[in-house]
Amino acid sequence: SNGTQLVLGSPINLLSSWKDIDKQGKRLVFRIFNFALLSFVISYAATPAVLLGKTYFMSTIPPHSSLAGQADDDDERMQEELFSSWPDSPRTPASFDTTDSASKDLAIGALDAPIYVTEYIDIECPACRHFYFAFKQVLQPYKDKVLLVVKHYPLDSSCNKALTRQVHPYACMAAELSRCAGEQGQYREVFEFLMQHKGFEEGDAVALLQDTLIKELGAQGLDEVALKGCMDSDRQLNEVVEDVVEGVALGIQGTPAVFVNGRQMSSRQLSYIPQLIKTLASKASK
Repeated sequence: SNGTQLVLGSPINLLSSWKDIDKQGKRLVFRIFNFALLSFVISYAATPAVLLGKTYFMSTIPPHSSLAGQADDDDERMQEELFSSWPDSPRTPASFDTTDSASKDLAIGALDAPIYVTEYIDIECPACRHFYFAFKQVLQPYKDKVLLVVKHYPLDSSCNKALTRQVHPYACMAAELSRCAGEQGQYREVFEFLMQHKGFEEGDAVALLQDTLIKELGAQGLDEVALKGCMDSDRQLNEVVEDVVEGVALGIQGTPAVFVNGRQMSSRQLSYIPQLIKTLASKASK
C-alpha cells in the first residue's frame, strides 16, 4: 500500500511522496509510528509485570538482582513491618458519597466493612485495569470485610490541571461518562465496560469516540439522550475534577494510587496487598 511504501522508502522519498498518500495510508503510518513510540515507552518506563500481562501481585525484585537470593527473607521482613504498623480501623483518605444523588461515588462492598480500600484510577491506564480486576479476585473471600471505593484521577490535562503534559487524552471523558451512567444506576457496569474498551487505542478524536461509546451503551439499554445531556452539562465532569483536587492534595503522582484504611501503599507495597487484606480481615474477625 502507499502507507507501506512511505515507511520503507528513503527520507527524500518520504518527504516528496507524503502529499500523494491517501488518508488511509497516512493513518497506517501514524499507527505504525504510535506503535513504535509506545514500544519505546514500555521498554523504558513501565512496570514489567503489568506489561507482560502477568498478575500484578508479584515480587518486583528482578531475578538477576544481587538481592534475589535474599528475596524471601526480605519479603517476610517487609510484610511483618508493614502489617504490624498498618491502621486497622476503616477510613478513607477523602470523603465519599453513597447516596443516590448525582454525586454518588462507586463503592463496592459493605459500608460497615472493617477495611476500606480507596483506589484513584485512570480508566485509560493499563496498570489501573490490571490492578482493578486482579484486586477484585483478591476480594472474593472478603466480600463482607472490604469496601472498595473508586475515585477518578485521569492523567488527562483537559480536566487534571496538575499535569504538565498530556498522557491519556480520553481519560477525563471516560471518567465523566462512567459517572453519567451512574445516574441511570449503571456506574459499575459502564466503568468496567470502559476499563476494557479497545477504542482508546484507535486514535480517534475525543468527541468522535464519545459518540461511539454512547451509541454502544444505548445498544446495551442505557438512555442515549440522557447520557448526552449529562455529558453536555458537565455536572459529572465537575465531580471528576473534585476527585482530582483530592488526589493532588494527597500528593498522588500516578495511577493506580491505592489507600488501605487511609494509608497509601507504595508501588512496591502493592505486591503485598493480598497478604495485608488477609491480615486485616483476620484481626477484624477476632
